[in-house]
Amino acid sequence: MKKIFSFLTLFLILLLTPAFFLNAVELNASDYYRVTKRSSSFIFQDIAYENIKAETRTDMPNGWDQGTGGNQTIDINKWYGQQINILSVPSSSDAMVIPWSKQSGFNWNMISITEMAKDFEAKHPEYVVLGGVNGDFYDWHNTSDFGQSGLGLEVVGGNMLRYFGAGWNGVGFKNSNTSDELVFIDGNKVSRTAMPVLTIFDENGEELKRIVLDKFNENINDGETAAYFGRVIGDITTNKYGETTYSNRKFQAPTLGDGNIYIVQDAYRVIYQADEGSYYGYGTISSTNKADGVPQTGFAVASKDPEVQALLNLGTNIHVQYELTGEYAGIDNIIGGCSLLAYDGNLPEYDSDPYLTTRAPRTIAAQKADGTVCLITMDGRQKNRNMYGTNQQEINAFMKSYGITDAVLLDGGGSTTFFIREG
Repeated sequence: MKKIFSFLTLFLILLLTPAFFLNAVELNASDYYRVTKRSSSFIFQDIAYENIKAETRTDMPNGWDQGTGGNQTIDINKWYGQQINILSVPSSSDAMVIPWSKQSGFNWNMISITEMAKDFEAKHPEYVVLGGVNGDFYDWHNTSDFGQSGLGLEVVGGNMLRYFGAGWNGVGFKNSNTSDELVFIDGNKVSRTAMPVLTIFDENGEELKRIVLDKFNENINDGETAAYFGRVIGDITTNKYGETTYSNRKFQAPTLGDGNIYIVQDAYRVIYQADEGSYYGYGTISSTNKADGVPQTGFAVASKDPEVQALLNLGTNIHVQYELTGEYAGIDNIIGGCSLLAYDGNLPEYDSDPYLTTRAPRTIAAQKADGTVCLITMDGRQKNRNMYGTNQQEINAFMKSYGITDAVLLDGGGSTTFFIREG
């Protein structure tokens, strides 16, 4: 049975790019971070869990929440308590770091990450999830037609479930057993194929053919192949935040074109987030009757290409998705993220954004010089438990002390969550 270290998804925000490191900050970590208690154990082979009780101090400007649930002023001469949880996956490990999310109905599902882990194992019985943290920021105002999704890129095992326009950052995991495992995804450099790609598989799951489609939700000419996905429609209103949102959602099936029709009626996974331009489908052809149409749970392909027609039959597995191009092509596991916290051992100049000057709970994906991937949470906003949360200066002091060379900030605050498997 394979082991998997699941990096569970759901949440994003745009902040910074590598150019941010033109002016790096000098930091004496011991002035701002000190450990008071440390415990560690191996949860599987060389995969370690570490719990650190620590104290931090800061002389950065005050943010809108200083870790106590209010706008209390920080005493720059006082040390404040912290709890830090770390899961470390050495580059030599058989375990992998993989994003995961769950969709049903017209939504990404807002469920706990332990429920996501159970969902992953139910769909991948050959794997065991060892632990994880929350990931991307998410559409908690429910403004997308296929709602409650993460706000950034989501690629799982080479499958691009969600795409976004230029500007949203992220973090990728190579799982390559090298010293270069973690990749900062600069949102301004993300690109994809102009059309989705159709992959056809044989009965053993081997790839038979892979083609870039000629059309999408359009009629086709001789020699062409197209994919057809539905969309979500509903009443469009403005919420209290002044954002467009949807209510009374319902499915609108696509109008199928001419040619031979191949319908996947009950897909293993199908996403049609039309207002974001994100489409994904994988499943088995169960109908070739155009009159059956495309249900909420499916998608379809039409072809006037004899070579493609010869490979598509009832019972054939097919896969339709856009694919990444450019420098991030080939990175099979990506989740939306926030700002770049460290790059090649360099710490950034302090940013004045309240998201970074504020003391808050934090979730971080990081890497050490030897390629060890660290998934980190820092608890906060729990004054009565001596857990205050960290700002950028305190995060930097911890990273320098712990030997972190590369790090990306993920969703924090109330979303910060950490779990490991017992037994």
